[in-house]
Amino acid sequence: MITTLNVYDNLRTPKISNTTTIEQWFELIKQSAYSPLIESARPFGKKHPVYEANKTLIPAITYNFTFHTNKENANITGATGLLYIDVDDTTYDITLLDTSKVFAYYKSFGGLGYSVLVKVDGLSLDNYNSTYAAVLADLGLSKFYDKGAKKATQFNVLSYDPNIYINYDSFVFTAIETDSKLDIKNSPPSLIIKEKKTYIDRVGGIINSNTPLRFNNLNEIEFEGNYTFNWDGWAYVNAWLPYKKIQSGKRNPTLLSFLNNYVWLNPQLTQKGAITVLNWINQTKCEEPLNQSEIEGIVKSIFNYKAEGTLKPKYNWKTRKILFANQTGLSREQKLAICRELLAEKNQNNSLQKLNGIIAGWDFDKYGKIGQAVIYKNFRISKKTVEKYWSEFKDEVKQLNDNWKNPPVSSKKDAPVLRIAEDNTQPDTADRELLITNPERYRRGTQLLSFMERVELEARLAYLLNTGYTGEVQLEADDTLFVFNLQQDVKFVGFGESVAA
Repeated sequence: MITTLNVYDNLRTPKISNTTTIEQWFELIKQSAYSPLIESARPFGKKHPVYEANKTLIPAITYNFTFHTNKENANITGATGLLYIDVDDTTYDITLLDTSKVFAYYKSFGGLGYSVLVKVDGLSLDNYNSTYAAVLADLGLSKFYDKGAKKATQFNVLSYDPNIYINYDSFVFTAIETDSKLDIKNSPPSLIIKEKKTYIDRVGGIINSNTPLRFNNLNEIEFEGNYTFNWDGWAYVNAWLPYKKIQSGKRNPTLLSFLNNYVWLNPQLTQKGAITVLNWINQTKCEEPLNQSEIEGIVKSIFNYKAEGTLKPKYNWKTRKILFANQTGLSREQKLAICRELLAEKNQNNSLQKLNGIIAGWDFDKYGKIGQAVIYKNFRISKKTVEKYWSEFKDEVKQLNDNWKNPPVSSKKDAPVLRIAEDNTQPDTADRELLITNPERYRRGTQLLSFMERVELEARLAYLLNTGYTGEVQLEADDTLFVFNLQQDVKFVGFGESVAA
């Protein structure tokens, strides 16, 4: 049994950052520096901004398999000897679990569900679904587990449960091979590509497992809810074919590129299955089909690369920035509306950030007093944009212009950061709050952040205060550096609340 597990910085990062043993991980579940942050998230519940922000600050592991560099099916290096089940149905009575067959169970991150671990011998990617279904049936969990958390590559974020149950002498399940008669209707495939279903039907029965065939690896991006977005974009691999007929001069490179990624995405595909797929594409997509020997030559070359371990994916030159979950129930029009809203918010934030950067770095010696006209006449920003968002900066501009005309005696030039005042005394109040040296700039700085970035910054600051951290700390959010001087007797005030000037 491999006791080493891969560790990741957080749920958003599939790159392996470290390794740990199961024993060490269990100790962290009992108590860790992250425990206060986990406890503070639980009252809010799933989908609440504070809950989601806190969750992204916590390290995670993968229980089922170990991986090379990044967690994805193609990078699996071996089974850990464990199988992870997420029991998210709050109606389930955990005391009904046959603990003689359970290696460990503990409260999940949210505190309402449970993470259940069992020992399994012989687990592989090919028999994963059938084994998973068999274990569910044996433990009576088929109706209570989270179907969205059954992937072989499933993340598991660090939780907090000082009463974790551990049984090192638990029963060891044996993996169920895919030709079993087991009914796995309660173990749905992790990915269904409806628009490519034609290919799946035509190659049925000639792959080495019952794992669904994939045409991209977007299902490896994990998130909760109906959609997620990443304006930096996710690089992904897809088996791509043009909509138009493939011209004679482009047949070989197009089919070679398609099959390269298709085989990489579907390691269970047999050489016979690949020939069948390529023959169908050749006959239906090529203006003039290649002869059979050329098709077999393409397949042979790809499978030679696979056998040598040199088969590498070709990433799509475009990245995906908005991603919807499978079976959301959203119509095409609703998805487009969400995309428009997200893009509008992004464009607004970009405009605000640009205008804020111009104002924050204003050269009074060169341009004089800050004003709308002098901004759009001297900087690459439109008059319409300046006028549209000017009200957001009006108070700050007035403060900057007044200070320029009437500079305070012995004042120091503002640092290019936002700073908490070192003197946190506040008369006539029972609780002491965080004071801001430049309240208007601080307000602008936090408002320029997206809501999630602001909540995440707040969660990080709250965590540091909860752990007793004192002294200066720098926290970066987006392109803004916030500098805080933390004291143990300071009460944290949320960024969304008013702060004393």
